[in-house]
Amino acid sequence: TVSVLYCRLSLVPMQRLVDWSKRKIVRPLQAMSRWEQAATLIVGILGGLLPIPALTTLATLALCGMLQFNAAQSGVATAINLALFAVDIAAIPIFARAGAVVTGVDGAAFTAAVIVSSMQEGIGALLTNASSMIAHACLSWTVVTAVVMALLVAARPTKRDHHHVPGARVD
Repeated sequence: TVSVLYCRLSLVPMQRLVDWSKRKIVRPLQAMSRWEQAATLIVGILGGLLPIPALTTLATLALCGMLQFNAAQSGVATAINLALFAVDIAAIPIFARAGAVVTGVDGAAFTAAVIVSSMQEGIGALLTNASSMIAHACLSWTVVTAVVMALLVAARPTKRDHHHVPGARVD
């Protein structure tokens, strides 16, 4: 009976997550056009992957503003951004190594293992490694984001493409 109770209790947070996802992401997306759906998902992902975790929501909202998103689109993009926290942390070394390629710096030190081992050397080594990693990650994130945002703007339907009311689904 203890294992049954444990299973039921562990499913409660999962059910809440599923309900939250439906309410904040799935239902609002269903009311959007295909372009709005794609743009909203892309902006939420881009914003959620900013290599400075404390600033991902601000980045997401700034990207939403650039594309003149309505409240529903901004809300969904922000929800996606928040859901990507763990992915954001895991992606920092990847973005940092890509930034190292751009700058010609040896990106071998841009790993989670090097950061953990530098913590043992002291705060100076940690701050040096982390700041360089984050700077390189931000560089590559900025390049990727600029290209993707330019593509979204270019692909945005114009008013003459169709008479679309924002928020109304057009396929």
